[in-house]
Amino acid sequence: MMLQTSQAQRPAELTEELLDAQARALLSLMRSGCTDESIARQLGISPRTVLRRIRTLMDRAGCTTRFQLGCHAQRRGWLT
Repeated sequence: MMLQTSQAQRPAELTEELLDAQARALLSLMRSGCTDESIARQLGISPRTVLRRIRTLMDRAGCTTRFQLGCHAQRRGWLT
């Protein structure tokens, strides 16, 4: 018996079009070396939300570490 996965179960591939202004700001602040708490203050969100958004970006980009996410974002030109 083969298992089928629907499109709804897979995270959407992260493309430039899916990055909103806050995701770009989050990535930029990460690149600057800001702590999660600092990012949260600057974006007006909770530190837990910062962690959730980073995890979502990592999942969609197919990355397992924050460093990989930063490299991926740089290669894709998301950090200009």
